[in-house]
Amino acid sequence: MTNISLIASPALVRFVLCGLMGLCSLSVDAESNIQTLLENKKLAINVWLEPAEDIIATQQVNLNIEVSTHRWFVGGTQLGRLEVDNAIVLRRDAFAVNSSRRQAGENWAVQLWTITLYPQRSGSFNVPSIPVTVTVSGEDNQPMKGVIETEMLTFNAVEPAELKDKKDWVATTLFEVNDQFDKDSVGLKKGDAIQRTLHFKAENTAAMMLPELSVNEIDGMGVYPKPAAIEDTVNRGEYLAERTETINYVIEKEGEYRLPALTFYWWDLNSSELKTIDIPERLLSTSGSAESTIEDSLFSVEAIIDKFKNTMPITAFLVLILIVTGIAFTVVKRRNKTAGKCDTPKKLEKKFVEACQQQHYLVAVSLLYQWFDHQALAVDIGSTIEPIRQWLKEMDDQTLEAEFNELMASTFSESSQVIGVANTEEKRPFDTLLKQLKRRSSGRRRFLSYARAVDLRLN
Repeated sequence: MTNISLIASPALVRFVLCGLMGLCSLSVDAESNIQTLLENKKLAINVWLEPAEDIIATQQVNLNIEVSTHRWFVGGTQLGRLEVDNAIVLRRDAFAVNSSRRQAGENWAVQLWTITLYPQRSGSFNVPSIPVTVTVSGEDNQPMKGVIETEMLTFNAVEPAELKDKKDWVATTLFEVNDQFDKDSVGLKKGDAIQRTLHFKAENTAAMMLPELSVNEIDGMGVYPKPAAIEDTVNRGEYLAERTETINYVIEKEGEYRLPALTFYWWDLNSSELKTIDIPERLLSTSGSAESTIEDSLFSVEAIIDKFKNTMPITAFLVLILIVTGIAFTVVKRRNKTAGKCDTPKKLEKKFVEACQQQHYLVAVSLLYQWFDHQALAVDIGSTIEPIRQWLKEMDDQTLEAEFNELMASTFSESSQVIGVANTEEKRPFDTLLKQLKRRSSGRRRFLSYARAVDLRLN
């Protein structure tokens, strides 16, 4: 074995040491030059809060950091990490606002950075100093890079007495809530899906600060919330937060369903007072459309008769009676004609398969409900039609019930989240439920008391 030894000459050692010392001196000189610019007031850093006082808990507080130089910036400015205890800290602006100003007879380049703070409680808050790395042009037009730090700041936040017993409130200058349904909530039928959309909008706050909608299970109706869509936008220093909550309701049993009233609280920073937004109770009903039309029509007729009975001649009154009778007959005939347009089971099966092939799953679910109703009434015209979910529970088949729940969740909720049903990790295709239905209805074990084999293939 050959031994190899490396012996450094004194000249080589001196060369390496001199190089390292040179690099260190360059770094020290750069830092020293940056500090010299600060001392000579050729480089400046300012930090301030907006607002600085009368701050309400959850209110947006802007931490402004301004860096300026008497020459120009030749590299990117980097802000260090900032954390404030019991406050949310967001860096919502990706870039600084660049500008210039005339100062002491010279043109200065200015960069303004804004970090938003959201105190989550009342009390005192400390904002630590932030290291800021800057690269500016020196007197010899060579880049000078160094780190400067902001001052430490403190502020106090208070919680008004009116908000002590309130939950999920926001402090802002504008807060709006818009509640909409995609169809009429009265006159629904079993299997129908109705979508509710609540849109929250507020100024000078963050979307994550807006209230979350609580959705509960409703007996006789499937409830399928989608993940909330949140969006933050900044336009010329104006901050806008938006949150959209979408819930799909599927009628599983005929009747009336009441969605409870909602109340949202917010503190108006302009008027310094508590304000509320009230969303009234919503009614979802499977009855009342045709019958209500007839009742309303007859009520209007009686009002007309009472008004003109004593003022019109007897002949005109008789003519009016004939006209009223004709109107009532037309309304009843139209209702009966509409009721007679229900599809036969064969037509429902055909439409169901076509809807599945075209991936119109909302239509397919409604048709599936109607088909089950036909089979129930075919066996016993006086039978009570129970929700499909209840039938599945009575079968005591957890696998098939899970298939149905996953079908409904994947149809109405992007997150497969269904109220009252645990999520499963394994994702099954849409037609799995159909295969289960076909197998159950054609097997020895009866699927339902009125079941029969039916081909629900997708191809």
